Amino acid sequence: MLPTFPGLVTVEPVDPEDLRVVWLEEADEGVSDNQLYFVIAEVTWSEVQAAIDGERELIALAKAQATTDDDFDSVADQLVEDRYTGDWDDDGLIDDGPLARFYPLDLGVMSAVAALVAGYALTTTSCRGHHSRRGEPKPLIRFICDDTRLPLIAAAATNAGCGMRLDSGNMLQLYGPDIDAITRFAEEMVSQRPRFDGLPADSAFESRTSYGDYLDDYEAYTDFADLTRADLARIRQMMKAGRPMEGQLRIFENE
Repeated sequence: MLPTFPGLVTVEPVDPEDLRVVWLEEADEGVSDNQLYFVIAEVTWSEVQAAIDGERELIALAKAQATTDDDFDSVADQLVEDRYTGDWDDDGLIDDGPLARFYPLDLGVMSAVAALVAGYALTTTSCRGHHSRRGEPKPLIRFICDDTRLPLIAAAATNAGCGMRLDSGNMLQLYGPDIDAITRFAEEMVSQRPRFDGLPADSAFESRTSYGDYLDDYEAYTDFADLTRADLARIRQMMKAGRPMEGQLRIFENE
């Protein structure tokens, strides 16, 4: 049996200006309060497709063997542990198959995380959902992307029967009624590969250093380091006008 998670699933409209800014430095180091964060980067679309196939195989086995929701969790974890050692050698993680790179993640969200990374989004946490108190109450992936990729990701979520929303930290949350929907999302992302590949890679992440003192002054004034794209637009206005922060305070206060 496959655990399902009832409740409303919808792709909520998101204003791109509300999206949190992803700095190039964060993309390299990771961002979030997830203490178990595992960096996954530079995933190719062929790796995503292989991960989808490998994940579907193990999910089908877990469905066939599990008799309860909690049983599914233990069976799924054991299947991954039996198939993938998670061992490392001097060259890095030992490749035991298509899911080896994503071994620390839950079975059920691996290929979707891979697809988001291939599409130049930055994932911060993920969970396949659990009916017990362990983890999230439904399958969920939290991530950050730029405004150009948001419509493509939202379309993939809609077509897969997943939901998407903006959380209080201005990060996006992809969620679904079950892990089958999450895997369908990965497939939908692969189907839009040409559109993702047509977007410039440098629009996904920008470096803090390109904004110099303007960024530091703005963060000091607002006392808030997690900027949105609306904040970034204001900083660009300041740079274009060649004005320091003090010259912009009244404008900001009147908005």
